[in-house]
Amino acid sequence: MTAGSRHASGLRERIVFAYQQACEVELDALKPGNVHRYADGHAMTATDFVTSARVSAGPLTEPALGLGERIFRSVSATREAVGCNTNLGILLLCAPIIQAMLDERMAPTPLRERLHQVLQQAGKEDTRWLFRAVALADPGGLGQSDEHDVHEAPTATLCEVMAYAAGRDRIARQYTTDYADLFGFALPRLQALEARWQSREWAAAGLFLSLLASFPDTHIQRKHGLHKAV
Repeated sequence: MTAGSRHASGLRERIVFAYQQACEVELDALKPGNVHRYADGHAMTATDFVTSARVSAGPLTEPALGLGERIFRSVSATREAVGCNTNLGILLLCAPIIQAMLDERMAPTPLRERLHQVLQQAGKEDTRWLFRAVALADPGGLGQSDEHDVHEAPTATLCEVMAYAAGRDRIARQYTTDYADLFGFALPRLQALEARWQSREWAAAGLFLSLLASFPDTHIQRKHGLHKAV
């Protein structure tokens, strides 16, 4: 094994560890209405989420995959292991960041600039894989769309599709703003809460409540209306 391959392998191992750790810390947070360590729900258990993090980590960090296929392979591994949608939103958010971290051709460019390049370079083939992933996960409230329906052949790039959905889906909005909510709100808030409490679990719970207080839950909004989401 060459020095370069050892470095790449080590980087992937660190990303896998960080991804799985983040998924488990998220489960430790008290999140009303969601599955966590202390409450099952929606026909899912915390164990399902731990398993999902474990089985999706491989395809999610596979260097050879493009963005759309990375998402699909991770969803497929999850579906095969637990038989339900536990992590589509997690995978949609993590995949571009992980792709930016793995692509060392863009180093030492800052992560957010690398993330911007990853999103802008995603084409119609990535959209095709994404549509397959969403259809396979079959998230609640998916329904049908007059434009860019996941059950039809894609006609736009990944960012164009996400821009169409950004007004009603907070995850889609991240693709069109280079993750403004993450870098501008969530990350500083999490760091401040960790410094205050010296606890990742309580910081995660505090961040969840901060996000819920600041942004309407677009999943709840699609299913039950804005008045239920605020």
